[in-house]
Amino acid sequence: MKYLITMTKQGGKYAYVLTESDYEAGGFVDADEDNFSIDSIEEAKAIKEKLETYAKSKGDDFTEFFIDSVI
Repeated sequence: MKYLITMTKQGGKYAYVLTESDYEAGGFVDADEDNFSIDSIEEAKAIKEKLETYAKSKGDDFTEFFIDSVI
C-alpha cells in the first residue's frame, strides 16, 4: 500500500503535498501519484509531522494535513 499527504486550508480545498516547497506553492490538485506517493505509513507520518511543524513556524494554524492510502 502507498500513501499520499493532502492538505486543506480554510475553505476546504484539498491539495497534494510532499515537501515544504509544495506547501509554499499551495499544493497540487492534479498530482501524479507516482511522484507524490510514500511507501510506508511510518514515513508518511514523519513527513506529515514535518509539514505541520513547518506550517506552524510560518504562523499557519489553520491548514490541516491528512494521510490518504492508495491501493
